[in-house]
Amino acid sequence: MKLKIKLTDLKTNPIQIIKDSAKDGEFEVKEVIKKIKTRKEKIDFIFWLIKNCEKAQTQDMLEFFKTLKPSVDEVRCLIEDYKIAQTQKMLEFFKSLNPSADEVNYLIRYCKFAQTHEMLEYFKSLKPDAIEVRWLIEDCKFAQTIEMLKFFKSLKPSKNDLTWLIRNCKFAWENKNFLLN
Repeated sequence: MKLKIKLTDLKTNPIQIIKDSAKDGEFEVKEVIKKIKTRKEKIDFIFWLIKNCEKAQTQDMLEFFKTLKPSVDEVRCLIEDYKIAQTQKMLEFFKSLNPSADEVNYLIRYCKFAQTHEMLEYFKSLKPDAIEVRWLIEDCKFAQTIEMLKFFKSLKPSKNDLTWLIRNCKFAWENKNFLLN
């Protein structure tokens, strides 16, 4: 990955490692990365760079990010926060990391891009518990469907979970007769 970035391309003041690496008002991304010691610091740098420089928002940068063996949470955050990462390819990469039902739930709840029927089916395939399904229905309009209420009921939720959902979700309240029968 050969990417030179001018300091003027950055949305915020450069971090120290960039200042130390800059020559004639620009820096080579690969050279900065070589100076970073840990995988976690490299991932943090990539996040910072993508956030603060449109020039760094490239497929090459995403491919490099993948080579750092990011955690499920790191990939989820990247998909949630950056349009460049909101691709089917990145969703497949996310799934390849075997996320928990909770991590998939979180991605669906907070990322419109991930609010698809395919992702709901994937979430259900992970055998979430009733509480995880309740959170998804409560917090995500996309998941507020009769199909998801049926799925929730199929998990035989506790009376507390059922009551909580009905009290805290207008959609569940409007469909309480279905839920209670």
